[in-house]
Amino acid sequence: MGSEGSSQVVVPRSFRLLEELERGEKGIGDGTVSYGMDDADDVYMQSWTGTIIGPPNTVHEGRIYQLKLFCGKDYPDNPPTVRFQTRINMSCVNLETGVVEPHRFPMLLDWKRECTMEDILIQLKKEMMSPQNRKLSQPPDGPSLLICFFVDELEIYESYSIPLFSCLFPFFALNCGLRDAFSIEMLWIWLFNQRILLKI
Repeated sequence: MGSEGSSQVVVPRSFRLLEELERGEKGIGDGTVSYGMDDADDVYMQSWTGTIIGPPNTVHEGRIYQLKLFCGKDYPDNPPTVRFQTRINMSCVNLETGVVEPHRFPMLLDWKRECTMEDILIQLKKEMMSPQNRKLSQPPDGPSLLICFFVDELEIYESYSIPLFSCLFPFFALNCGLRDAFSIEMLWIWLFNQRILLKI
């Protein structure tokens, strides 16, 4: 008779990602961590967006962090690349690029196939609460947290840029203040117009 280990079933990449997509759509725990696929038409299911709400009693409290996760064709045998789009000062994150550096984040360094994107987001939230990160000074709130996101995503959203911003304006006003929200709106429109001019 063969050993038990030889009968272990390996779940194909597509099935695994469909499972993760379904779980992400149902919601995770208390809602402070979430993720979803960027493009429903992406047959390879590579690009994902995650969100972490900063944990209480830390410098991250009240902040909403957005991340990009990219699952290559070798996922889940190898980990996804993870990058914060919202600026953050954290020991495992490159302050300039927002990339979560595997050699500073054990889950990525010692990746196991059974780990998921949900596990990564939950562990990053735990890192925010760790002694080395809970009191680290953070980049200022306001437009500086959002400009990189606008530039990265503008090409995707330019066809409905102004309507999209109208939906997001209340969020910016609540988190950045009304005056900064108007400033962000002007920046958004200016960037959108620049893209149009460059294409002519």
